Amino acid sequence: MEPKIQDLFINDITREINGVIKVDQEDDQNVFTELDEYVVTKESLKYIDTFFQRYASALDSPTDKTGVWISGDFGSGKSHFLKILSYLLENRKVFGKSALEFFQSKISDSDILTTIEKSVRTGTKDVILFNIDSKSGETGERIVDILMRVFNEKRGYFPDVFWIAELEERLEEKGLYQKFKDAIAEISGEPWEEVRTRYSFEQDVIIEALDRCLFQSKESSERMFESDGQNYILTPEKFAQKVKTYCEARGRDHQVVFLIDEIGQYIGDNSQLMLNLQTVAEELGTILKGKAWIIVTSQADIETALKAMKGKEVKQDFSKIQARFDTRVSLSSANVDEVIKKRILKKKEEYTEMLSLFYEEKKTILKNLISFSGGAEMKNYRDGDDFTSVYPFVPYQFIVLQKVFEKIRTTGFTGKHLAKGERSMLNAYKEAAERYGSSDLGTLVPFYSFYDTIESFLDPIIKRTITQAGDNEHLEEFDCLLLKTLFMIRHVQELPKNLDNIIVLSLSSVDEDKLQLRERVIASLNRLERETLISKSGDNFYFLTNEEQEINREIKQIDIDRHLIVQEIFDQVFTSNSICQKSYGEYKFNKSVDDKVSSSSDADLTIRFLTPLADEYVRGSGQQSLGGENLSNIDSKDTLLFIFPEESGFVGQIQGYLQIEKFLKQTRSNRNDELMKKYLIEKQQEAASLKESSISAIHEGVKDARVFVDGIEVSLSSGSPKELVRDGFERLIKAVYHKSHYVNQEFASDSDVLRVLKSADLTQFGVSTSEVNHLALQEMHDYISVKDEKKVPVVMSELISHFSRKPYGWKVMTISGLLAMLYKGDDIRLRYQRAYLAHNPEDIARYITRKENFDKIVIELKKKTSAEIIQNVKALLRDVYDISALPEKEQEISDLIRSTLDEKKGELAADLARYSEEPRYPGRKRIEPYLTMIKEILSISDPTAFLEKLSEDKDTLADMAHEAGVAVQFFEGNQKDIFKRVLDKIDGYHRNSQFLDDSAQESLQELDRIIKADNPYSDIKKLPQLESVIEGSLAVSRERLQEELKNSADQFKQKIDRKFSYSDEYKESIAPLVRETFDGSVSRALNSNDCSHLKLAASNLSNLYIRACKTTEEKIKKIIENEPDINPVPVRSNHVINSTDFFRTNTVIENEEDLERYLAGIRVKLREILKDKNIEVI
Repeated sequence: MEPKIQDLFINDITREINGVIKVDQEDDQNVFTELDEYVVTKESLKYIDTFFQRYASALDSPTDKTGVWISGDFGSGKSHFLKILSYLLENRKVFGKSALEFFQSKISDSDILTTIEKSVRTGTKDVILFNIDSKSGETGERIVDILMRVFNEKRGYFPDVFWIAELEERLEEKGLYQKFKDAIAEISGEPWEEVRTRYSFEQDVIIEALDRCLFQSKESSERMFESDGQNYILTPEKFAQKVKTYCEARGRDHQVVFLIDEIGQYIGDNSQLMLNLQTVAEELGTILKGKAWIIVTSQADIETALKAMKGKEVKQDFSKIQARFDTRVSLSSANVDEVIKKRILKKKEEYTEMLSLFYEEKKTILKNLISFSGGAEMKNYRDGDDFTSVYPFVPYQFIVLQKVFEKIRTTGFTGKHLAKGERSMLNAYKEAAERYGSSDLGTLVPFYSFYDTIESFLDPIIKRTITQAGDNEHLEEFDCLLLKTLFMIRHVQELPKNLDNIIVLSLSSVDEDKLQLRERVIASLNRLERETLISKSGDNFYFLTNEEQEINREIKQIDIDRHLIVQEIFDQVFTSNSICQKSYGEYKFNKSVDDKVSSSSDADLTIRFLTPLADEYVRGSGQQSLGGENLSNIDSKDTLLFIFPEESGFVGQIQGYLQIEKFLKQTRSNRNDELMKKYLIEKQQEAASLKESSISAIHEGVKDARVFVDGIEVSLSSGSPKELVRDGFERLIKAVYHKSHYVNQEFASDSDVLRVLKSADLTQFGVSTSEVNHLALQEMHDYISVKDEKKVPVVMSELISHFSRKPYGWKVMTISGLLAMLYKGDDIRLRYQRAYLAHNPEDIARYITRKENFDKIVIELKKKTSAEIIQNVKALLRDVYDISALPEKEQEISDLIRSTLDEKKGELAADLARYSEEPRYPGRKRIEPYLTMIKEILSISDPTAFLEKLSEDKDTLADMAHEAGVAVQFFEGNQKDIFKRVLDKIDGYHRNSQFLDDSAQESLQELDRIIKADNPYSDIKKLPQLESVIEGSLAVSRERLQEELKNSADQFKQKIDRKFSYSDEYKESIAPLVRETFDGSVSRALNSNDCSHLKLAASNLSNLYIRACKTTEEKIKKIIENEPDINPVPVRSNHVINSTDFFRTNTVIENEEDLERYLAGIRVKLREILKDKNIEVI
C-alpha cells in the first residue's frame, strides 16, 4: 500500500507549531518548544559563532563596539534568532533543561560550544528582551526613553514615570526602599506597586510614607509633587551612567543586554530616532566598555537604512552608529528554506530512497511541467535529494511565497497583524502540507494552497473580493482558486503573470495533463475577465479588488475617438523613427495612416499604412479588393502601401492605454485613500505597459503586413520594420521615377561638382563620346533648348523642381553636377540675376550648389560666336597685350581677355591714384579714357556681347592702349622720380628768383615750360642740368647773404656794448645774455638754405637790437631802484629809427620848395625827440 503524503514526514504534520515568534511569549511550554525545535542552519551557525566570539572577547578586552544589527526579509527568522540569543545569554532553564543543554545537541563544533559556554557562564547578566512597538509610549518616542522604561521595569521600578523611578532608586541607595514600601502598605492598605500607578491621586499617602521613613521633609516632598518631574531630564549619557551604576552594584562582571525586536520598523525614515539610537549605543559603549550590549532587528541592513535617510537630504552624521553596531547578522531566505525543510518537510528514512527513485522516473515530466516563461528565473528540482527534501512542494515556491509575504505587507493589503510581525512561511507550509496530507504520492501542492494562511491577516477589502467571487454563480470553483493565485503574485515583479506561468502555479500533480490544464486555465481566465475580477494587460493577467473592478468597468466604458488611435499609430510609424525614417536622402514623401495624412510640398511619393480601423479595410461581404493585386477601392498610385493584418492587436492595446490615461486625468484628484492611490499608480504603469506592447505589436504588424508598391503587391526581403520600409521605398522610387536610371554616376557633394568645373578631361563625366550620365545630360539639354525656343528663361530652382520629381527623381546635387557638365562643355551659360558668371570654378560651384542661390541663377543656351569676332579678339590679345600662347575654345579666350583687361584695369587704377598725390604729373588725359573704356567693356556680363564689343572697338582700344602706354612708362621708369624732385623744388626757385643770375633765370624759365607741357616726356632728360644751373647760382648768393648776416650781427653787438659801457651791471650780467640772443638768431638763420630767409633774418637784426636796448635799460633801472647806495650816472636814452616809415610822405616832391617843406617836417619831428632822447638811425 502506497503511503499518503502525511506518512512521509518524520514529525507529525498536524502538531501545533508556533510559526510566529513573539518576544513577549515567555511561558515555559512555549520557550521549551522554541528551544527544542530551533533549527541551527549553516547560516545561523555562522552568525551564532560570530556573535559569541565577539561577546566573549569583550569580557576579556573592554570594547565600545557593543551593538549587534540583525537584518533579513520578512519571515527570515530575525525575531527567532534574537530570542534564541536571549535564551542562551540568560541560559534559560525550562523543565529542568538549560538553553546550553539544548544547543549541545544542535551544534557539533566543540570550539563554538566552548565560546558560547564562556559567554554564558562568565559573570551575571540581566537580559532584557522586548518588542519596541509594545514598549513605546507614543509614536516617535525617543529610544533612550523606551530603554529607560524597560530598564526600570527590570529593576522593579515604576516604568512609566521616570521621576518616580528615580525616587525609588534613591530610596534603595539609602536603604530606605523597603521601609518606604512597608509604610505605604500600612497607610493605604495596598502594596506600593498598586499605589504608584495612581501616584497623582495618592500624594498624601506617598508624602506621609516618605516622612515616616525619614527620606526627606514633607515640604520637600510637596514641592517634588508640585513640579511632577518637570525638571527631570534624561539624556543618553545619564541613562548609560545609571546602567553603569547598576552593573557595579551587582558585581564586577555583571552585564546588561538589551534585545530590541523590530527597531528598523519603529525608526522607519525618522533621522532623529536613528540619531538617538546612535547616541545611546555610543554612550553605553564608551561608559560601560563591553558590559552593556544592544542587539536589534530590522528588515533592512544598517547601510540600507542609513542610505534611505540620506536620500531624504537629512544632514546628520551617522558614521558612529556603523562603528558601534560592528556585529552584523544578515539572515537570508536560504535560512528560512532550511528551517522549513528540517522542521516540516524532513522525511522518514524509509521513504527517502523511494522518493528519490520516484523523481528519477518523473524528472523529465517535471522538467517539462515546471517551465516558466517571460524571463522568469524560477528554481526547479535539482536532483533526487532536492526532490526528497522539498516534496510535495516545488523549489520555486520558497522564493515566490516569501516575495508574496513581503509585497502584501509593503503594498498595504494587510491588516494590523502582519504589520506587527505575525507572519510565518513556516505556518504556510505546515498548513498546506496538512491540507494535502491525505493525498496520494505524486500530488503537488499548487500555489493557491498558501492563500488560506495569508487570508487571516488580509485587509477586508481583499477578502471581500475573493469571498464574493466564491458566491458568483457565473464562476466555477477553480476560478476562485486561480483568483487567489493571481492575488498573491500580483506584486511579485520577478514572476510575469502570463498564461504559461499561471499554468505552472496551478499544477496539482506530477502526472498533470498540461494541455488540458491549459484549456481549463484559459477558460477560467476568460470568465474572471468577463466578470471584471481580473484585467489583462498585454500577455499578463492582474487581480482586481471590488474597488478596482469598478474602476476597470469605468475605464472600459470610456469612448476613444478613432482619430486618436490613428494618431498614436501615425506617431509610432512616422515620428518615432523606428519604422519609417524621417527622410530617405532627398526624396520627399507624403505620410499616411488610414485617413490621417501629412503632406510634403512637391512630393510625388507616399508611404501609407492601412489598419483594421480604415474604411477601405473591408471585412467579409465577398469583396476581393484586398485579396489580390487589384486594389480598386484603395488609391495606391505612387504609393508604398502596408496593409496590417486584420488580427493586429495594437488597436485594442492603444485604445486600452488611451482609456486609462483619460480616466486618470478625470479622476486623479477624486481618489484619496492609499490603496486606491496605489492602484491608480498601477493603472498608470499598466498604460505604459500597454503602450510598450502596442509598439511591439505595430512592429510585428509591419513584418506581417501585405505590401504594395505603386499598386502591385510585392514580397519584401526579411528584416526589421525599418529595413522593410526602406526596401519598399527603394522599389517605389524605381517604379515611379523610371528615368532615374539616366543618371548612372551620382554627385555626392559640392566637391564633386567643383571637380567637374576644374577638370580638363570631361569624357569621364559624360561629355563627348562617354556614356557616363549621357542620357541625363541629353535630357537636361533638351529641356533647356525647348525653353530657349519658347523664349522662356530657365531658373535653376525650376530646373531642380522639374528633374527631382517624377519621372526623374534626381538628387539636387546630381542636378547641380549635370548643370556643371553642360557649362563646362560650353553648352550653356549662367547668369546670377542680371550678371553673367565669369568662369571661376570655385564661384560657379558655390552658385549652383547652394540652395539660397537657386532662385537667382538663370540658365541660357550657349550660342556660338562667329570666327571673325574670335580672330579679332585673338589679334587684340596678341598685338596689344603681347600674349602669344592663345587658347582655341571660345570660353577660354573670353576668360583670358577678361582676366587680361581686369588686370590692366587694376594697373591703370593704381596709376591714376598717383594724381591724387601729385596733380601736376603728366599723362592723366591719356590714362583716364583708356581706363573708362576698359571698365565699360568689362561691365558686359553677356559673354557673346562681351566678345562682340571687343571685336567692334579693337582699333580704338589699341590706340588708347598706345596713348596711355607713354604715361604708364613714365610711372614705371625713373622719369617720375626726376619730375617729382623738380616739382618739389620749383616753388623755392621762384621764391628766390631775385637772387639768381641771368643764366639761372633763363634756366628757371625753361624748367617752367617743361613741367607745364602736355607731352614733356622727351624733355624730362633736360631737367637735371637746368636744376644744376639754378642750384649753383643760389649757392653763390647764399654764401654772400650768410656773410652779410654775420657781419651785421657783430656790428649790432658792438654797438650795444658801447651804448651801455657805463654800466658795470651790464658788463657783468646783461651783456652775455645779449650776445647769446644775437648769436642764436644768426645760427638759426644760417641753417636755412633759402636765400630769402637769410635776407629776412638780416633785416630782423635791427628789431632785435631795439628790443635788446629796451630790455637792458629796464634791467639796469630795476637794479638801481633796488640798490639805493649806487649813484646812478645820468644817461639819455636813445630813440632808434630803423624803419622807412618815419620818413614816408604822401606828397610827391617835385621841386626845391617841396623838398624844403618835406625836410622842415622831418626836422620838427626830430627836434621833438631830441628834447628827451638821443636819436639813433639804423
